[in-house]
Amino acid sequence: DVNGRDEADWISQKVAGSVQRPMEFGSLSVEVGASIGIAVFPHDSREVTALLSLADEKMYQQKRIRKAANNKLVNARR
Repeated sequence: DVNGRDEADWISQKVAGSVQRPMEFGSLSVEVGASIGIAVFPHDSREVTALLSLADEKMYQQKRIRKAANNKLVNARR
């Protein structure tokens, strides 16, 4: 069991951080990321479908944030 949003956020950061390491494939170095959406019962909703929908929405929000940050980094390197 997760005790509220703060703990869920902490867990998601740990999970995302564990996969955001460079991986070596032969001569290639690849960085993989994770976007995790969180919805907390009963704070966000009591309905399973609403919780899944909200978590999905939050995940795509995180993807957009990461993509924007990556674009800024790439543009700064140019």
